[in-house]
Amino acid sequence: MATKSKTTSTTSNSKLELDIAILNELVNVNQNYEVQQYDNGFLLEIGGHDYDDNWTNRKLVVNSETELFELIKVIHSLPKDR
Repeated sequence: MATKSKTTSTTSNSKLELDIAILNELVNVNQNYEVQQYDNGFLLEIGGHDYDDNWTNRKLVVNSETELFELIKVIHSLPKDR
């Protein structure tokens, strides 16, 4: 059982790191973002510009409030679109 719990934790951390990397693909972000709450998690959607100066959106499925708040911290650290 301990191995399974450890694997789940590692998978969760890897997913969070991947989601953060996806957000960091944005050069700047819109001033607003949307969070939808579901029975089993959240959907986080944000738009902005990528490195080619194209408008783009990112939608991330998030499993826990902890992960959601970590991603929101990343969003708040990114430059805002004007």
